[in-house]
Amino acid sequence: MVDYAEYGKSDTIVSTLQATDNAYEIDVALNYKYNENWFFRVFNAKRVSEYNGDLGGGLIERRQDHYRVIATYTF
Repeated sequence: MVDYAEYGKSDTIVSTLQATDNAYEIDVALNYKYNENWFFRVFNAKRVSEYNGDLGGGLIERRQDHYRVIATYTF
C-alpha cells in the first residue's frame, strides 16, 4: 500500500518562521498474512513540514522518517 498527501504551503508567518516548502507525506506499508492467525506489517512514513529549510537558529531540517515492524497473532 502507498499513500500520498500534499498539504500545500501556508501563508502563516509566525515570528521569523515562514513556509518555504509544500508540506507532504508518503506512507508505504507492506502487509503479509501468513495464515489466519499471523499477520505481519512493515511500515514507513516520510513527512516534510512546510517550514523545512534554513530557518535560522540552527533549525534546518523539518522532516520525519520512521519505520515500524508489527507482528500480530490472533488466538
